[in-house]
Amino acid sequence: MIYLLSLCLLLPLIHASYIYNVRVDMAENLPDEDPDAPEIFGWRAWVNKNDPYVEVFGYGTGGDDKIKIKQTTVKEGSETPQWDEEFEFDDADSNGPYTKFLFKIYDDDSTFKKDGSFDWLNINDADYLGETKEVMVSEIKDCVNEEVLRLPVSRDG
Repeated sequence: MIYLLSLCLLLPLIHASYIYNVRVDMAENLPDEDPDAPEIFGWRAWVNKNDPYVEVFGYGTGGDDKIKIKQTTVKEGSETPQWDEEFEFDDADSNGPYTKFLFKIYDDDSTFKKDGSFDWLNINDADYLGETKEVMVSEIKDCVNEEVLRLPVSRDG
């Protein structure tokens, strides 16, 4: 099973809206979407691994056009990435108040290396690895109790 996030709710401080702290922790057992080089006479030029990242979707009350999307960093070469990244969704922004969250995980197959040079070996779009079920705001625990909501990821959503 793949797990990838924890989620909690911060109580309102000054204004009457909520701030949602969404933390993407880690994933494990990700399916390997990148092909390895063919083995020739017992030798393989490279072994490819996923370069996963997560997109966090916050759905506001204004409908499908009121969606805020945040993205984690890409963790290169891992089927068990550790992000430990936190994102804030504030009900007071132009998309809120928020009603639900959704998480999608991808394998980055970008065409450029970190130094900006073109990567001839990796010229594809990102591979879809799966997503969580929608998490309704009513399912989210208060951050004071430090309860973590762990969600399985599937290709069915």
